[in-house]
Amino acid sequence: MITSDRDYLKELKPPADVLLTSCKFSLIDDILKCSNNYTKMLHLLSYIFRFIKNCRNPSVKSSGQLHYSEVNEAELRLIKNLQTSAFKEEIDILAKGGCI
Repeated sequence: MITSDRDYLKELKPPADVLLTSCKFSLIDDILKCSNNYTKMLHLLSYIFRFIKNCRNPSVKSSGQLHYSEVNEAELRLIKNLQTSAFKEEIDILAKGGCI
């Protein structure tokens, strides 16, 4: 039974040091390192995004050859990723309401 503040403080856990590390991981960046063939890269990304889409919504699965819309989506995501990494400082300034 806790009867005083001293008893209460004894029951508390001692403070612990915590180390947090983070790693920025981009699947698209890793794929860019593997191949320099643009068409091959787009098709690979398209199949990866199709797989993710099929996992998220198993009732509507895509299969067979890639559709134009899937390749187009992969290309747009690739371009967006490249722009985000190439213009990071400018995007951060604009997000804070600044001017370039």
